[in-house]
This record gives sequence, structure tokens and C-alpha cells, in this order.
Amino acid sequence: MSNGSENHPSAGSLVGGPTPSPAIAKKVKKVVELRLDAPELSAALDQLTEFYGANTLENRRNLKSCIEKRGIDVNHQFINCFEDVMKKLDHVENYVMKLSDCSQRMQQRLHTAQTTTAQVLKLTEQLQKKEHTAEAHKNLVLAFLDRFRLKPSEMQLLQTGEVSDPFLEVLDRVGQIQSESKQLLRVHHKTALMDIVDEAASLQEKGFDRLYRWLQKELSNVQGDSSDVPLLVKKGLKTLRSRSALYKVCLEDLAVSRRQALHKRFVAALSRGGPGGTPKPIEIHAHDPLRYIGDMLAWVHQALASERELLASLFIATRPDSSEPSKMNSVTARVEEDKVLAGVLDGVSSTVQARVEAVLQSQSSAVLIFKLGNLLLFYLHTIGGLLPDGASLTSTIQGCHKLAGKLFMELLTASSQRLYKQPPPCPSTLAPHNDILAALEELKEVMSSFDASLIPARLRENYFKPVVEEGVEPLIGACALSANAITPAEGSIYLVNCLLAIQTLLQRYDFCAWRIPRLQNQIAQALEQGIKEQVLIIMRQCNLDDKMYSVRSWKSEQRGEGMESLSGMVGMDPLALSISLKQFYGVVLTSSLEYRYVDRLSTSSIRSSARSKVAAGITQSYKELYDAIISPESGYREPHAILLHGPQQIESLLMGSV
Repeated sequence: MSNGSENHPSAGSLVGGPTPSPAIAKKVKKVVELRLDAPELSAALDQLTEFYGANTLENRRNLKSCIEKRGIDVNHQFINCFEDVMKKLDHVENYVMKLSDCSQRMQQRLHTAQTTTAQVLKLTEQLQKKEHTAEAHKNLVLAFLDRFRLKPSEMQLLQTGEVSDPFLEVLDRVGQIQSESKQLLRVHHKTALMDIVDEAASLQEKGFDRLYRWLQKELSNVQGDSSDVPLLVKKGLKTLRSRSALYKVCLEDLAVSRRQALHKRFVAALSRGGPGGTPKPIEIHAHDPLRYIGDMLAWVHQALASERELLASLFIATRPDSSEPSKMNSVTARVEEDKVLAGVLDGVSSTVQARVEAVLQSQSSAVLIFKLGNLLLFYLHTIGGLLPDGASLTSTIQGCHKLAGKLFMELLTASSQRLYKQPPPCPSTLAPHNDILAALEELKEVMSSFDASLIPARLRENYFKPVVEEGVEPLIGACALSANAITPAEGSIYLVNCLLAIQTLLQRYDFCAWRIPRLQNQIAQALEQGIKEQVLIIMRQCNLDDKMYSVRSWKSEQRGEGMESLSGMVGMDPLALSISLKQFYGVVLTSSLEYRYVDRLSTSSIRSSARSKVAAGITQSYKELYDAIISPESGYREPHAILLHGPQQIESLLMGSV
């Protein structure tokens, strides 16, 4: 290989020679770029040394053939090595061919079998579907029957078993079955559902009938205490409510039973009292009408509260829930319960009415009858508020109250008319007569009793107005008749004193305020008349009454030529007038003026006011006389010789002596 350089052209010859072909250039480039230290090259050279031999020219020339021969030898070795494998592969191929033939035959047989059994498989599939459908229908029918039919044990319990919680549950379930069946009747399965509805209705009817009879027996044993009512009875009543006809009959039976028991208890309380004589019999106080009637009505009120509590505990579980769609059911339930309560209290109505009416009709005192009426009114509001409208007991108490009012008005009218027809004589003191004071005292007791009643303030005036009219008006008339039987001065003062006594009584109570203004006008008129009479009497005592009459007559006549002067009138000459005025001046100056009648007024403030008005009246009369005398037309030449004092001086003296 050291001689190899001789056989290869140099680089310069390559550059200077002709251009090599691309293939050769590529190979040259590959050889140039070959790395002599590469492991692959080393391994290839080591392999080559095994068959290449010496590095001779011949060997180099035969290198390619040697390599090809080496490749052929390697291939022969490879073929020899795989000859057994080929044989085995041929054997495997023979088996595969046999398997292929067998598979084809099996496929043909399977195709034939599939064609033969297709109908069987289809039929089997259809039967399986039908089986699933039938199983679902079976489960549905079982669920339907379990919901819409009773079990044998439940049916036996409903028909022959004792009334108990399970019995009521089964009865409620029958009602639910019937209700749901009727709803389903609107859509489908009408034949089957009709049978179920009929069967449920028959069972329900039998169950309700047994429940009704059982409740009849149980309710007849219920005592007065609400704790005695078993819970099962309450549940039974709630269940029976759905059958309204039987429920109403059951309530009526309950009312009858409780009414009879209440009547017996009331009669025992009236005549025998409580156990062992405590409390005492109510009739032991029959001599005291107020206590007798009050104890009766108090017992009735207590019994009403007990019965109400008993019925409330009995019906509390039977009332419909407030969550129900319609509240009418709840209202109807309460109306039914109130009706039962009213029916129970009917047991004492007739007894109460008989005894109260007997007491009222045996009384002759208007005050006592009025107090009894107020007592009845109190219990009318108290008991009536716990009973429904139209209850017999409420009507009974209301009737007794009206009877009391009627009897009271009759007695009051009779008493007032008796005074009016036979007016009492006027006392010398001009104070109200004892008969008048007794009548006012009676009215005072009536008003005090009425003031303590429960009637609202806004209604009291109209309610009590007839009493005032029947009690006060005839009394005023009697006082006026008595006043007319004596002198006007005494009669006026007597009438004023009587009217003041009546006013004092009426002013105590607001419900009599409507009558006071008119009464004050009557007092003012009578007082004015009394003052005029008192002035006239004083003027008469001084012999000035006829002089005043002459002055007023002279002033009222038309004055003209030839008319008589004041001094020319009879009794009006200067001497007679001077004598009368000196007497008047003597009385005024010595403060000996007597207010004989007005001083007998019963009220100090009015008495003082009346004295002042009398003094003013005297002053006014004197001023009228004074003006007439000093008038130029009077005919007096020296009037100031007659009139020693002016009106202002007389007024000062009179007002100072009041």
C-alpha cells in the first residue's frame, strides 16, 4: 500500500486536467471527507483482513470480486442456516391451508345455521320483550291494588274491629281511595275504577256508621271537665266531619246530652247547692233580689265558660287546617261549634227566665228594678259576647232586661204622675218639699247605678233620655203647680229652688248634660220673675208702687196740649210724693231694706246675684221716677225739693247694703 501513491494522480494534475464527472467528484469528496479514526472504518478493515490477504496489486484489483464472492458465501451460509426454517414454514403453511379450508367449511355451516335460526332468535326476542312488559304490568297492577284496595286485615278491622287509631286510619284511607278514584275516573279505566269507588263507598258507609254509634256512646259519658275527653273521641269527631249529615246529628246528640246535664246541675245549684252544702243553694238568697239574680247569672256565666272550654278542647282537633284552600270550612266549623254551645245553654234559659221574671214582677221599687236591669245588661254583654247571635240564653236575658226597663218606666211614670196630679204644698222656707227631695234621691240612685253600667259613653245620653223625660219633666211640672198655688213672689223662689236641686243632680252625670241648658233657661226665667216680684214688694212697702204705675201710665200716654200733667194725677201731688219718697229714703239710708224672698234662695251665689239684681231693679225704678219728676212736662215747680237724692246716690247705698 506504500506504492499506492504512484498510481494516483496528484492534486495538481487533478486541478490542471480535465473536469471530472459529478459522480466521480462526489465519490472523491466522500473519500476525502472520510474519517480514518471512525470506529466503523476500523471494524470494516478488521473484517477485511480476514479474507483479503496481502496488499498486492492483484489483490487490490480483485478486491471487488473478492468482496462479491465473500457476499455470495455469506448468502449461501445464510440460506443453509434458514433451510430448516423454510421447511418448517412450509409445514406451517400446509397447516394454515388446512385451517383455511376448515374455516371456510365452518363459515358455510354457520351461515346455514344463522339462516335457519334467525326466525327463532326473532321470536325469542319478541317473547323477551313481552315478558318484560308483562312483568311491568304485573308490578303496576300490584301497586295499583295496594293503593286502591284495602288489605284483608284492614277490611276486617273496618267491618268488625273495635274503634281505635288503626280503625280511624283505615277509614281515612278508604276516603282517600275514593277521592283519588274519582279523580282518575275523568281520564281512563272507568270500569275498574267504578267498581273500586262503589266498594270504597260501601266500606266507608259501614265504617262511618260504626264510628257514629261509637261516638254517640262515648259523648254521652263526657263529664264537665275538659280533661275527661279522650283523644280518640276528638280524632273520631274529626274523621266524622267528612260525613256532614252524621256529624251534625252527632253534634245535636252532644248538645242534647250536655243540655240535660247542665239543667240538672243548675237545678241542683238552685235548690241543694254544692257537695256538702258548699256553696249554699242560690235560692237561700231569694229575699235579696240583686244577690239572687246576680248569683244565678254568675253561675250561668261560669257554666258557660266551662262548657265553652269543654267544647273547645273537644273540637280543637276537628277544625280544618288554616292551610286549606278555602277558609269557609273553618268558618263553618266555628259556626257549628257555637251552635252546639248555644244549644247546651238552652238547658238553663227557661229556668232563668221564669225566676228572673218572677222577681221583677214582684218588686215595687223603681230603683231596685233599675239596678236589676243594669245587672241583666252587664250579663247580657258578658254572656252574649260568648254566644252566637240569636242564642236562646242571650234572647232570654235580653227579654228580661227589656221587661225590667218596661217595669221601671211604668213605676217611674206612675210616681211622677202621682206628684204631678197631687203636687205637694210649698214649705214656708220655700225649699223643695220632702216628696220632691225623695223623688230626686230616687233619681240619684238610678243615675248612679246607670253611671256604673257598661253602656258606652257615646250611647248613654240617648239610652237614658227617656228616664230623664219621664222622671224630671213631671217633677218640674209638679213644682210649677205647687208654685202657682202660692203668691207669685214665693212661687217663683220656690220654683227656682226646686229647679236648682234638679240641676245639681243632673250636673253630676254627663249623660244628662243635654237637659241642663233648657233647665238653666227655666231657672233664669223663674229667677227673673222672682226678682221682679221682690222689687215690686219693696216698692209697695215704701208706697211707691202706685207712684211707679202712675209714672208709666203718664209716659205711655201721648202728650199733647191739654193733656194732664204728672203732678195733676191722683196721688202724684208734691206732698203725697214727698211723703212716700221720705219713707223710701229712710229705708235706703238705714239699710233696713229686706230681701225677704230672694234671701230664701238655696244657692248662695245665686242668692247674692239676686240681691244685686233686686238692688239694680230698685235703682232703675227710682231713676225712672226721678227722670219723670224732673221732666219739665211733669208740672212740678220745685222737683229738687221732692227728690233729695239722685239715682247714683241711691245705687251706691243699695249696692253697699247687698
